[in-house]
Amino acid sequence: NRLMKWIVCLYFIASVASALDSKICQYVAANGNHYDLSPLSSGTDYYYYIYNAENGKKHYTLYFNFCAPIGLLPCNQLNSTVCQIWDWNSLSGRASLGILPTLSIGPLSSEYKGPGVQISYSKGSEGRSSTFQMICDPTITSPNMTYISEDPKNCFNFQVQTKYACPIK
Repeated sequence: NRLMKWIVCLYFIASVASALDSKICQYVAANGNHYDLSPLSSGTDYYYYIYNAENGKKHYTLYFNFCAPIGLLPCNQLNSTVCQIWDWNSLSGRASLGILPTLSIGPLSSEYKGPGVQISYSKGSEGRSSTFQMICDPTITSPNMTYISEDPKNCFNFQVQTKYACPIK
């Protein structure tokens, strides 16, 4: 009987957490368009993207899960939603580019035209942060990512094309 109470309690907590997670990645634009980015929470705990920095000398792997923390080691030790790894053999070869509680969703930057949203995370390792210009493309189901730049304040900028950046209303 006590075990059953625990199971019911854990199920309730998981249900509430799941409902909260789905609302984290929803956004209503000033023009009334609704966006739901929650399908971008990967069922495998993360997506990844490999890129070279501007100088071409350093090779990075970016792990991300837009609406949930990453479950992959060593990123989960950083409580990261966006994680950058450049050396799997060293603890100093990884960095968080932002954590979920700092998620901010808003309109696209002014240089982007058409529907979509901007997602930003902050409070990563050593002040790092990340910004994603989420561009609407109704034909792309998995995120199609492009590295744009790193600014002097350690903000990493990416462009992502996906159908989930299209308004749903």
